[in-house]
Amino acid sequence: MRIPCTPVYIVGLCASLVAFAGCGRGSLSGLASGPNSAQPNARRDFTASWMAPSAKQGRLLYISDGGTEDVDIYTYPKLKLVGTLTGFDEPQGICLNKAGDVWIVNTAVSELLEYAPFGTNPIATLYDPGEYPVTCSGDGPTGNLAASNLFSTSDGSSSLSIYKHATGSPDVIEALTRNFFLSYDPKGNLFVEGENSSDNFALGEIPEGTKKVEQLSVSGATIESPGPLQYADGNLALGGQDKTEGITVIYQLAVSGSVATVVGTTKLLGSGGTAFFILGHEVVCVNAETLEIAIYKYPAGGEPIKVIHSSLVEPLGLVITK
Repeated sequence: MRIPCTPVYIVGLCASLVAFAGCGRGSLSGLASGPNSAQPNARRDFTASWMAPSAKQGRLLYISDGGTEDVDIYTYPKLKLVGTLTGFDEPQGICLNKAGDVWIVNTAVSELLEYAPFGTNPIATLYDPGEYPVTCSGDGPTGNLAASNLFSTSDGSSSLSIYKHATGSPDVIEALTRNFFLSYDPKGNLFVEGENSSDNFALGEIPEGTKKVEQLSVSGATIESPGPLQYADGNLALGGQDKTEGITVIYQLAVSGSVATVVGTTKLLGSGGTAFFILGHEVVCVNAETLEIAIYKYPAGGEPIKVIHSSLVEPLGLVITK
């Protein structure tokens, strides 16, 4: 069952987000459908999950699929399907912890599931009671894990849930009016992106060791809608769209004080994408409309260096293992 959401130009997670760029607007699917009555152990069978032996030979690309409610696993950079994780109820955001384990947001039952590399069964579960989490981010220095909650199961306000050392019950704090994407930097500062009370783009920072959001202004570009967010290559990387050219872009933002300044722009021609993950000098994008997975040079951008047409139905989040 799904929660209807107002279309916003952002997807890549939360089915409530629709396309960060050249994919254009789509209908928001995601989330559950009304107050969640699921109990902590009320989830589907994970035994149909599988992983090919060849998966252990290198890095893996995990992509959550809201259409099948599975998570598909590909080799990287060859992009060969080598596994599928099953048993989810609205899988959306995916992130890594400092050990290299994969956390998958299981939105409709208000939980986050941890998988060891190459594992086919969850090794830990974090509950986010009363909330609908949609994206997550792991903090390397502290081991904390943060999740953005689109809204509560009683249709309450948006929030963030922060799990100290990725265990126990979370500290739930207010942030933006609506919280979509978030990312830790190497110093433990947490950045969150979403919308303010006027439904306009908003960016905030929760400095390490605090629980209060500081609003950031953006200099050097007009960003109208939230898009995927990742700290990479020394800056915040934020997905967007060049309206003049109608193509997907990734803005590189350098944060100083209360200002995030655009210091670079990566233009992704061709396939583009609704979600991305940056690894070194490459960025992998998945396109929810064409169902293509594309690899680009980063931050150079341009035409993709590799593209495949996947069997995905509604790709949302993605991550590449260490």
